[in-house]
Amino acid sequence: MPLNINKHSIFTEHGYDYREEYDFSELTPEQKQQALEVVNAYFTPLHSIEIIKLITRLQIISPEKDKTPIDLEARTSIWVEELRKYPADIVKTALKQKYRWFPALAEVLDYCDNEVAHRELIRKGLIYNDRLQAEVS
Repeated sequence: MPLNINKHSIFTEHGYDYREEYDFSELTPEQKQQALEVVNAYFTPLHSIEIIKLITRLQIISPEKDKTPIDLEARTSIWVEELRKYPADIVKTALKQKYRWFPALAEVLDYCDNEVAHRELIRKGLIYNDRLQAEVS
């Protein structure tokens, strides 16, 4: 499939950055549909049981202050609820990263948001547009 991704260096008031440009103009409607099906498959969430296993793993390997079983159960429930919104591979990577201490939920969600942003941009480009630009920080 003829998909062009170009990176452009830019300098902003905040310093060096770059933009990625996704060009879908050379794809036929059939190729766009096929690519969209592939991208959509990468939005499949991880099953709750698998998220619980990964959180349990993280609790074992990442030190944290003493928590009661009620605290751990409540936290796990909240984390599962939030992480079910993200693609499976992104959640797996986020929960298997090296953390010095047990991470805050916000830290994990920030990682997931950053990772899913490119996929979302590509999906929107395939649906709505022939050309999209993304600022990548």
